[in-house]
Amino acid sequence: MLSGELDVFLLDLDGVVYVGDRPVPYAAEAIARLRAAGRVVRFVTNDPRPTREDLAARLRSMGIEAAVDEIASSGRAAALYLREQGLTRVYSVGSEGLARELVSAGLELADTRADAVVVGCDESLGYEDLRAATEYLYAGAAFVATNVDGAFPTERGMAPATGAIVAALGVASGREPVVVGKPEPALFDAATRGLPP
Repeated sequence: MLSGELDVFLLDLDGVVYVGDRPVPYAAEAIARLRAAGRVVRFVTNDPRPTREDLAARLRSMGIEAAVDEIASSGRAAALYLREQGLTRVYSVGSEGLARELVSAGLELADTRADAVVVGCDESLGYEDLRAATEYLYAGAAFVATNVDGAFPTERGMAPATGAIVAALGVASGREPVVVGKPEPALFDAATRGLPP
């Protein structure tokens, strides 16, 4: 398992390291073994709702060593992409965690004029959110999706995810977004930042 050819392991979180609030059996032990063997571990997730701080705390509560800079979420990938594109005024259609991730990257949350609309999953989404985002998109704002996953499992069954919201805005604006989450490269670029080539 610990091939000498592999130096870095990118581990998906949902369904791989944990399911809901429970770690996958032996996940903590496997990750500890990788670390003990000198391998670099990074965690990746398409879930844009929590901040990296939230995710690190969640992993630690499951007995899994995790630092904030070892985590790449699609929200963080979106923030880095926007910053690199020089798009600093952002209208966020997403959770409070996504908004905090954008602000922590030095971006300004816009409520009037926006350079970009970034879309993540948001259980409290309302019509006014879609209306404002559509107006910004028609005015020329960049369209960035944290991911295009259509649905995700919950205790009650499947629920609409980011892709459903992106689809609504795509139909409303007639535009396609830049996607930064898996399987696109931006998330993996965020996960491997600071590592030697």
